[in-house]
Amino acid sequence: MAKLFRKGRFNFFAGKGLGQYLLYIAIEMVLVIAGILIALNINNLNERSKEEAKAQLILKELQRDMLVNFKDLEEHIENLELIDSLIVRVLTEQVTWEDYLTNPRYSSLVVSYNNISFKQNAFKNLERYLDYFGPEYDSLLPQLESLYHEEISAIEDMEKRISDFSIGTIEKWSEDFMWFRYLGTPSMPEEAQSYFLESPFYLNAVHTYRTYSSQNLLRMLRRLQVKIAQVYLSVDAYLEKEEPAMDNFRSFYQKPKAQQLKSWLGDFVLGEANTFSIKADGSEQLKIILPGKIELGLYLRNDSTLYCPDQNFEIRKNEKDEVFVLMGERRIKLKKEDS
Repeated sequence: MAKLFRKGRFNFFAGKGLGQYLLYIAIEMVLVIAGILIALNINNLNERSKEEAKAQLILKELQRDMLVNFKDLEEHIENLELIDSLIVRVLTEQVTWEDYLTNPRYSSLVVSYNNISFKQNAFKNLERYLDYFGPEYDSLLPQLESLYHEEISAIEDMEKRISDFSIGTIEKWSEDFMWFRYLGTPSMPEEAQSYFLESPFYLNAVHTYRTYSSQNLLRMLRRLQVKIAQVYLSVDAYLEKEEPAMDNFRSFYQKPKAQQLKSWLGDFVLGEANTFSIKADGSEQLKIILPGKIELGLYLRNDSTLYCPDQNFEIRKNEKDEVFVLMGERRIKLKKEDS
């Protein structure tokens, strides 16, 4: 083939001048360069296709991590809520010495805490292979950075405070009290009775622990649940084959539409005097403004329910468009003020 090409080229130039020869060389160079550029472009497309496939795998790993974290949060929140109910009983002096002897949770309230082990491997892979994510991911990456670098990091910092407080309390009790070795057992001596039932220092420790766990960490965990649900659904939109969100997410958070947000806006009367407002905060966010100008985020759970993770209550509408606040078992009807 090469011989035929060279022979054809020889025949082409036979009896022709230098100009024709230079023209032919120029055409050959253009063809060679074009071939190289086409080959490079094909190679780049192949590489980009491989990178996109890896990016898709990382996003699916992220979703799996978020599912695990979300389920762990549910269990941890339930445990903290149980601990808080025990703390309230202690602070309101409803706990007897018999309770301390038969239920080890009471005597270990402020000296035990199990940290959450968040799964973050997929996010670390994303940071390691950030070049795989092109400009089309620019709106997703900040959400992921906020989730892991801000929300989860803040919770880990608060958990460290609680752990440090518990360890400090353990060290103090072990030095000051001979009964410490029997802590949480039915054989705990009566010397501990006056401390748990009468000592103001113990009540101060319980108050401090509750400030860390229930009044701060518990709120942070509930907000993180909403954040994970939001980011999970955002990742879903970037997957080539979208996977339906877990049922927990669909019932926990729904991305609102403008008309849905508008239907909730207004001023409401709680009881006879207390008034609060629901206003829009950005394109997809509502906030409730309580007396004293306290602002808390509200999130749409479904067409008829808003959720406030900071105070763990819901605002719900019924078929008659009546509005209620639900806090645990309490159900309070609201009156919407006329515009």
